[in-house]
Amino acid sequence: MLFHSHNISSYINAYRNSTTIRVWVTFTASISSLKVVWCQDQKLDQAIKNDKSWRLCTKVVKEVLNEPGQVIPLRYLEKRREWLRLPVKIDTLLSRNPLLFDVYYDRIKPKTDLVKFLRISERLQRVLDRN
Repeated sequence: MLFHSHNISSYINAYRNSTTIRVWVTFTASISSLKVVWCQDQKLDQAIKNDKSWRLCTKVVKEVLNEPGQVIPLRYLEKRREWLRLPVKIDTLLSRNPLLFDVYYDRIKPKTDLVKFLRISERLQRVLDRN
């Protein structure tokens, strides 16, 4: 709470038997009792909501770009999800942002099954190269 004190003093002269009486009155008032009407700002709320989703995407993009070859198996990324503090699964994130990433099948080692890999899309790569 915010407290702000105001000191108000008053000087009173009273003439009694030709002597001066001085009285100092001081009181402190706080503004903590003021009530402020809360109003929502729809534009600000929407901007915060959009920023949260872009922040999640940025974490995944940075993780992919830090990998050798800028490619990561989807299952490895899913294991890192908790460490990255992502509240949604990687598949959900990919379905919500289909233009940011390319998903393709490849082998981790020769003579193994095909697994999903993730890389940033050419469109995102152009944007990153421009900046």
